[in-house]
Amino acid sequence: MSVQKWIKSVGARCARGASIGRRLPIVSWLPAYSASLLIRDLLAGVTVALMAVPQGIAYGQLAGLPPHFGLYACLLTGIWYAALGTTDVVSVGPTAVMSLLTAEFTGGDQQRAVLLAFFTGAVVTAAGCLRLGFLVDFFSVPVVSGFVSAASITICTTQLKGLFGLKLPPFHGSSRNTTSPDITSSAGNASVVADPARWPGVTALASELGLGLMVVPLVATIECMAIAKAFAAHNRPQDHSQEMIALGVCNLLGALFSSYTVTGSFSRTALNHASGAATPIAGVITCE
Repeated sequence: MSVQKWIKSVGARCARGASIGRRLPIVSWLPAYSASLLIRDLLAGVTVALMAVPQGIAYGQLAGLPPHFGLYACLLTGIWYAALGTTDVVSVGPTAVMSLLTAEFTGGDQQRAVLLAFFTGAVVTAAGCLRLGFLVDFFSVPVVSGFVSAASITICTTQLKGLFGLKLPPFHGSSRNTTSPDITSSAGNASVVADPARWPGVTALASELGLGLMVVPLVATIECMAIAKAFAAHNRPQDHSQEMIALGVCNLLGALFSSYTVTGSFSRTALNHASGAATPIAGVITCE
């Protein structure tokens, strides 16, 4: 089967009415929701929320952004994941790894951070729609464990200056070598050689993020899939491609609310599971 025919067949399956339950998993379990499940989800959701608020503030600072950006990343993501996700207890939101990568590829620029979240969501959603979830099976446990360990070490080292109260001087690249006369002389020709004002294209926006457009979606997917596999419920089939769609939509819509890139959180998911969460409604309560 050619690539073109495969893409058409995938699109046809996505358009069928029978796939609604697979694309919108909430319709398969919400009708059976009961008051006893609500009590469990309420307790778990409130417990995780008590952890998510200080975490969000800290992760916002780790990303080089104002603290409230971390809180933005906590809002509403649980609602979208509850509708689209296939795992009961996964908590989607800001994480240490995503915060570190955001700081690395955006330099603390707020607009670029939101733009990175949008492009990450677009890439991950497209991969899920193309049924590329099977690629997750090729990521072995040692690879994921090594990635998490390396990220932990990097995060610790970046916080040493704050721990010891050090104030390191800012580093500037070669652009600092440009003198004022050079800038003035260049500005004089700007009206002659500059292009007419217009909205920047997708290529121009993407070029500002560089390698982050490849690294961030990949790492976000690996982290979220590793958590989903670890906490997958035995009574609910897990669809890696659908998980990618859920994660992608969380980032796409989150970017509209000034959120930076989010993914599954190890710590909050473990707490959610230990607190007795029964369904993704616990994540909705956490966001509220």
